Amino acid sequence: MHSLKASGKINEAIADYDKYISLNTDNTRYLADGYQNRGVAKTIIKDYAGAVADLTVAIKLFPEDAVLYTNRADAYRKMGKTALATADEAKAASLKK
Repeated sequence: MHSLKASGKINEAIADYDKYISLNTDNTRYLADGYQNRGVAKTIIKDYAGAVADLTVAIKLFPEDAVLYTNRADAYRKMGKTALATADEAKAASLKK
């Protein structure tokens, strides 16, 4: 899946993440990873609202993962939602301590 993202085939990567998510509904960590990866892919194609939605699901599943907040902050910042981005960056920093 990562090779698709690296080669610029983002829509194919998103389809793979859709399948990955559907196959991992019983494993919280894998499910969060699927939503995170799909969210990052959506950020690349400038679907920032979709990215925030996916990353929010990932955060609900695995709230102690600082990277999830950092990735969502990136999407918020690209949407112009600076206050939300800053809040997520602060949360990520607090989790890294």
